[in-house]
Amino acid sequence: MAAMMILGMVGGPLLGGLLADHIGWRWAFWLNLPLGLVAGAVIALALPDRRPATPPSGRLDVAGILLLAAGLSLALTGLSLKGNTTAGHAPSWTDPAVLGCLLGGLALLAALIPVERRAAVPVLPLRLFRHRTYTALLTAGFFFQVAALPVGIFLPPYFQHIRGHSATASGLLLLPLLIGMTLGNRLTAATVLRSGHVKPVLLIGAGLLTAGTAAFVALRATTPLALTSVLLLLVGLGAGPAMGGLTIATQSAVPRADMGTATAGSALTKQLGGTVGLAGAQSLIGHSGAAAPTATAIGSTVAWSGGAAGLLALGALLLMRDIPVATAGKRPGAPTPPPAASAAAPRADRHP
Repeated sequence: MAAMMILGMVGGPLLGGLLADHIGWRWAFWLNLPLGLVAGAVIALALPDRRPATPPSGRLDVAGILLLAAGLSLALTGLSLKGNTTAGHAPSWTDPAVLGCLLGGLALLAALIPVERRAAVPVLPLRLFRHRTYTALLTAGFFFQVAALPVGIFLPPYFQHIRGHSATASGLLLLPLLIGMTLGNRLTAATVLRSGHVKPVLLIGAGLLTAGTAAFVALRATTPLALTSVLLLLVGLGAGPAMGGLTIATQSAVPRADMGTATAGSALTKQLGGTVGLAGAQSLIGHSGAAAPTATAIGSTVAWSGGAAGLLALGALLLMRDIPVATAGKRPGAPTPPPAASAAAPRADRHP
């Protein structure tokens, strides 16, 4: 799954740049129609029909689904409105539209808690949050995305509007970030599955992400492209472990029956972190007062939002327990097989 995400991240900026330069930016949206039709056909024709051996008993948690969807939608709408910068200015947190959406979303999410406590098959099992490691992983995933997303959003405008490159070239200049994510993700999986320990790799990733984003405080209009490429590679290497490593740790931290719900919760938390990070970063840039973001404003925004969120992700990971992860050919906690009998040892069938 992470490999497919990275493939989309690599191809997206390049294809988007080509469309913007030669056909028109609206085709970035029209292109979703044939891609969606192909994806739907593949799912309909190739996905096997799998059913759980023991399906859960109880009524569908309709109230929980509606409250969760409505609460998150309102909260995300408020964050999107907060990040909507017009003429260099972003609305304040006390703006009626922003504050109303945020408070409404939080109220619906608060009402979700007693509903989930009574539900026979809750869409959001609250018992999972009693696991310290699972809660720490959710928090770390949230702040990983808060730190990483502004880099991929604000660097392309920097390359285009400040350095004067085309949309296609800006997509190419973003490749070090995507290469770093690819390498970080694959190295994380290989290291974890060989050593059986995920916490050290995640800590290293959070440290690299913090250092890489904080270094953008020195970004200027004349910063050498080689230096920005190195920083993007460093950020990618730090963000890579959060893609596969957090999923591996999450699935190993919860009972097998909750693995699907825990994985979905981890993915949702990352998406929320990206939205919060983008809204916060756009708010920081809006305070610069300039009609268009300057190189200094972009660099300081990436540095402050990424550095602070990276440190918070690092702190969350320090609170987790280093859970055992299944290594190649061995389940975590499986007993070590006894040594093979010596060829010289007498066999029972040789003696009556």
